[in-house]
Amino acid sequence: MTVRARDSVANFTANEDNAVGIAYYRTLGLNGYNMISVPGETGTGTTAVSSVAGDDLSYLRVLGWNGRYTLGTTFDEGQGYWILNRSGSTSTRLDIDGAGGECMDYSCYTAQGAAVTRTVGKGWNLLGNPCLTNITGANIQVGLSDSTSEAFATAVTNGYVRNTVYRWNGANYTTDAPVLTVGENAEPWKGYWFYVNNTTPYATDITITCGAQ
Repeated sequence: MTVRARDSVANFTANEDNAVGIAYYRTLGLNGYNMISVPGETGTGTTAVSSVAGDDLSYLRVLGWNGRYTLGTTFDEGQGYWILNRSGSTSTRLDIDGAGGECMDYSCYTAQGAAVTRTVGKGWNLLGNPCLTNITGANIQVGLSDSTSEAFATAVTNGYVRNTVYRWNGANYTTDAPVLTVGENAEPWKGYWFYVNNTTPYATDITITCGAQ
């Protein structure tokens, strides 16, 4: 069960077993590059960078990663990105607006209705949480190059992937990064580095299934 509430200053939260205080927006707390992702179902699996961030930032620069950095024009479900904040403010909010403008809650979002599969390669991959709630390793299935798949915890035990995902805090990649096999959370709107080990077989994709949203 998910319980949602709006407080006196219109911050929208969700509260369930693994989700407390899920914001409907992402505060770009760093001047410079911030690691992000965009949660929710976008219909086609992608949504234009300008439609999400164009009303929030006057200058748009988004970088994706596929073994090298590429200039991003769309946000893909389950993918992580770097977005440049050069507004001079560390309280700029990134969110999805409705036809009537600012929603102030998740009413402008469509909950992720199906599992999202992202291709991964050996080494570092920049990923995100496509759900409107926190996820743990229990939400992730790992596909392997021999056409089998394993639960995330099993894939970690067998050495195919690392159990920790990393985010940028403006100075370094945080040492308090989530360890997904022990129930720690990957949050909506945040981007994370995820590592695939050089093994045989090796991880080729991850499938994320959302819980109640």
